[in-house]
Amino acid sequence: EHSVKIEFHNTTDRTVTRVSFDVRNGPHSISVHAQGSFAPKVTIIRTLMTPTWELYHAPAQACTVTSVQYADGATWVAGH
Repeated sequence: EHSVKIEFHNTTDRTVTRVSFDVRNGPHSISVHAQGSFAPKVTIIRTLMTPTWELYHAPAQACTVTSVQYADGATWVAGH
């Protein structure tokens, strides 16, 4: 199996329970998710398992948050 290391910061005043990311490398992209209890104003570093090796064929990676779920049940979705 393969993995990707992601560092992110909860910039809100709310506890986050799930963050979804789009990880892109060249023409390839995958969605990965970090689950847990992420306190407000804290930086989190996670190594997330990926289902494919295709990310490793291109030299540059980009990582974008696509959605966030908060402990109170509210969600944030990029572009909405």
